[in-house]
Amino acid sequence: MKPLVKQALEVYQESCRRLKALGLAFFLESWDAETEAPAKSVESRADAVGTLSEMSYEISTAPKLQEAVETLYANRKELSPVLSHEIENQHKEIAKLARIPQEEYVEYSKLMSLAYPRYVEAKRNDDWASWEPILAKIVDYARKYMVWQDGERHGYDILLNDY
Repeated sequence: MKPLVKQALEVYQESCRRLKALGLAFFLESWDAETEAPAKSVESRADAVGTLSEMSYEISTAPKLQEAVETLYANRKELSPVLSHEIENQHKEIAKLARIPQEEYVEYSKLMSLAYPRYVEAKRNDDWASWEPILAKIVDYARKYMVWQDGERHGYDILLNDY
């Protein structure tokens, strides 16, 4: 393996290690929200999710990682088939994430952290009016997301491709 590729792989692996640690924190927050967390902690948990999302965004869009992924992508024939496939996916995902403004990404993460508990409460109380503004924000973000990601696919096809 060429030294440049080896160095890029080290940067990539270190970034993945940090992102996996954040992923674990996201998982634990989600699990806690579903099991033990007090109902009144929703706002503070959403702020924590926002902070974790900001950290994740910064790692994922850092020029150092982007350069490493570009190097690995350009030299993917030298990589194992599994790693080559992983790099192809990361190349696409990093490009998609970089098109989303960081503030919007963080705010959406907070919104989604608040959304489910609010939905459950609104459903339990048969209170559409309390859920409607949150749903409107989610739809508004989806519309902006389609604009940010507009390229080969357009409109609803962008959302379908992500799911």
